[in-house]
Amino acid sequence: MPGVPDREKKSENCQSCFKMLNGTVPYATFNDGTYSHYYCAQCFDGIGFTESNLSLNTAFSRFIAGKRLSWLARMKYARVFQNLRRWKMGDY
Repeated sequence: MPGVPDREKKSENCQSCFKMLNGTVPYATFNDGTYSHYYCAQCFDGIGFTESNLSLNTAFSRFIAGKRLSWLARMKYARVFQNLRRWKMGDY
């Protein structure tokens, strides 16, 4: 896929906001020009997170806002969010 960095394991979704990483939502880059393996350019600016005080609950609320999801789907996504690298590893 053009514009996607080569690496051993590609994250298909941002490990902070869960947006799908593609041409519309690009991978973040570090100051040296290398790609972030895990985060989109909207969440990570090469130095740190663009919203350093963002909480898991706020990120999850933004993700589900406007989506018509069943209770079961909300529970599934809540579990997904808890296991995203930013929240699981304490990278915030």
